[in-house]
Amino acid sequence: IGQDLVAMCVNDLIVCGAKPLFFLDYFASSKLEVNEASRIIKSIADACKNSNCALLGGETAEMPGHYVGKNFDLAGFSVGCVEKAKIITGDSIEEGNVLIGIESSGPHSNGFSLIRKIIKKSSMKENDLNKITELALKPTHLYPNLIMQLINQFKINGMAHITGGGLTENIPRSLPEHLAVEIYLDSWQLPEIFRWLQDNGNITQDDMLRIFNCGIGMVLVVNEDISENVKSEIKNNAFECFDIGKVIKKDGESVIYS
Repeated sequence: IGQDLVAMCVNDLIVCGAKPLFFLDYFASSKLEVNEASRIIKSIADACKNSNCALLGGETAEMPGHYVGKNFDLAGFSVGCVEKAKIITGDSIEEGNVLIGIESSGPHSNGFSLIRKIIKKSSMKENDLNKITELALKPTHLYPNLIMQLINQFKINGMAHITGGGLTENIPRSLPEHLAVEIYLDSWQLPEIFRWLQDNGNITQDDMLRIFNCGIGMVLVVNEDISENVKSEIKNNAFECFDIGKVIKKDGESVIYS
């Protein structure tokens, strides 16, 4: 869970080209459970190290009566930097650019209210349920090191960190107002955890794409002539990636699925 916390911050920073500099955390509970807190803080520290981001410190608070049982609050924030002239705003995105989707590890800390509801109603056997729970709780991928390498080698026109709102709501944030994207749904396979959630939660495809990342954690927008080189570099860094769509002229919706 510590890695999830760090990833949600540093992955947001990197989409504008900002290198994460430092991170601070906040951990609050009714009574501090030392072993649990140590495990979480270690996870945060490891994630910061893996993102080349300094863990400067944070706040640990005990508030008896405010939290029930072993419940706790965990929060954090990160600061990054990028030269003003190198900020990736999406303004250079043009019609004909291609979209490269980088794999997610799972739900990536989003949609868990619905996930818990579906699991609670499930009649699966314990072993199968444990497998699904393990898939749902895989730590969120940390993208900063990969993205910084790509930025240093290629012209990245735009990026989108796919969090709550899925592809449908996150990609348009990086686009100029006159442009839209066409997403090819057959360009990648929906991972097992999302197939299970869709089947057992009776969720429509539109809702899946609006709630979950559906296996795509980060989207890059690049010129078509460099897309193969960008994908090769991504795969050299042990991430899977896919050609998931293209930029088109907007004529209605910002995201069109085909």
